[in-house]
Amino acid sequence: EALVVVFVGRLSFHSKAHPQPLYRALARLAGQLEQPVILLECGHIHNPQIAAAFDGLAARHGPLQLRRLGGLEPASEEQKQLALAAADVFCSPSDNLQETFGLSLLEAMAAELPVVASDWSGYRDLVEHGVSGLLVPTSDALAGDPLDALEQQYRLGLISYDLMVGQRSLAVCVEPAALQAALGALARDPQRRQAMGTAGRRRLEDRFAAPVVARQYRALWQQLAEQRQAAATQPGTDAHRTDAHRPAPAQVPYGQLFAGFASHPVSQGPWCRTATSTPAAELLQPMQLPFAQQWCGHALPRLVAWLSALPLQQPQPLATLAQQWGDLGIAPQHHRPLLQCLLKLAVLEPAAAAQEAP
Repeated sequence: EALVVVFVGRLSFHSKAHPQPLYRALARLAGQLEQPVILLECGHIHNPQIAAAFDGLAARHGPLQLRRLGGLEPASEEQKQLALAAADVFCSPSDNLQETFGLSLLEAMAAELPVVASDWSGYRDLVEHGVSGLLVPTSDALAGDPLDALEQQYRLGLISYDLMVGQRSLAVCVEPAALQAALGALARDPQRRQAMGTAGRRRLEDRFAAPVVARQYRALWQQLAEQRQAAATQPGTDAHRTDAHRPAPAQVPYGQLFAGFASHPVSQGPWCRTATSTPAAELLQPMQLPFAQQWCGHALPRLVAWLSALPLQQPQPLATLAQQWGDLGIAPQHHRPLLQCLLKLAVLEPAAAAQEAP
């Protein structure tokens, strides 16, 4: 009788998809539906510490029932097929610059499942919004920045790749309210789920089946061969340069390289706290703590206390937040990614949406 939502993929909060938006959306949905809601996770967790962080987060979203295939031992192909067969909806709220295509989405489409996914990078090329699934808006606080402070630290070797990619992903907001709305719409409409699943299978066969992709690769190879042949006959091209005279490859800043991944610009607010907002102390949990400390330093406990004391439903414009956070000792370059993190976790919520909610 349950509504089963499946996530298939690497279970990593810093290098794949932060689970908070999905856990929160399904926990809230579980309180609204007359049927149980089960999240089925199928994938590999790298170590016991990450597994404990996932389990702790799930426990803080009590109405949600969680089942997991794989975990510390990678899930088998048979387990993945069983997970897809058991599901009513596939969901992947990826927020990471390492996610550029989304093979698991195609596997879900092959299983004739409707897909709810973040409107992110290659995901939007796979899912036809409103036809084979629903795409959830995303925004990235670091998009377009020619060389942000985070990248400077990484390039200088001051922080690890894991810390860099984790901070960047927390600066990406998969809109929590939109994710809940998408899952809720499909939860309440079995016929629409079936129609989207059928459309997804058709789209897979028309655009991503092996014979279709093979033809595209052959056409690409032919095009490249023709370009190389033409270039070889023209002086001044790379074909006539020695290795000593070839220009060094450019290192494109991540903010520019991945500027097109998110679907929407960053919200301009205002924002507020509500009675159902995520507790500010979530910043102190393992999934956020090492990254929030990079932004806030010793000011982190004071930030948590300030957020916890905010009057409910009182709009907070960006200028007010910037002034308060500056007074706490948080550097201005960290304000926007920190705000995105708070919106992603629903510690802060858009004021207009909160006032319209019943």
